[in-house]
Amino acid sequence: MSEDKLEKYIRENRDSFDEKDVPLSLWDAIEKEVNPPPSTKLYSLRFFLSIAASVIILIGVGLGMGMYLAKPSLEDKLLAAHPDYLEAEKHYQHQINVKLSEVKSLGVDQYVAPDMSQLDAVYTELKDELLNSGVKNDKVIVEAMIDHYQSKLEVLEVVLNKLQNKNTFLNENNYENVEY
Repeated sequence: MSEDKLEKYIRENRDSFDEKDVPLSLWDAIEKEVNPPPSTKLYSLRFFLSIAASVIILIGVGLGMGMYLAKPSLEDKLLAAHPDYLEAEKHYQHQINVKLSEVKSLGVDQYVAPDMSQLDAVYTELKDELLNSGVKNDKVIVEAMIDHYQSKLEVLEVVLNKLQNKNTFLNENNYENVEY
């Protein structure tokens, strides 16, 4: 077998190769390439504090919105304290709807509608004022609201009575004018 020239050169000059030492930094670099350390990212304290602040702000906003949305309004508290008001309101609303349908059947609802809307505006203003004024006596508020419905019903009854009386009067005059 023929011996390779490189092998021959290495064997003959072996002593000269061993004279020089390899720098330690070279071995460290080689070791890092062969066995890289596990990837560990170092997070700064500032990063963790910013995440914690964001979480606290989100929790605070969520709690604030939840408390605001879950808080019953003054009107809801009033209705819960006086269930008779809700029953009375349903009764009067039904009566008012019946009277309004009678007015519509007579064909004069366009004259009554502005008055009804004006009464509703007064009612809304009264309710807001009473609820926001902090009246301690809930009964005053309930009575005022029921009085509104009674007033509205009375106005409709007066209108209907006048219209029915007018129709009766016209019908009696029409029969007298008819000749047989």
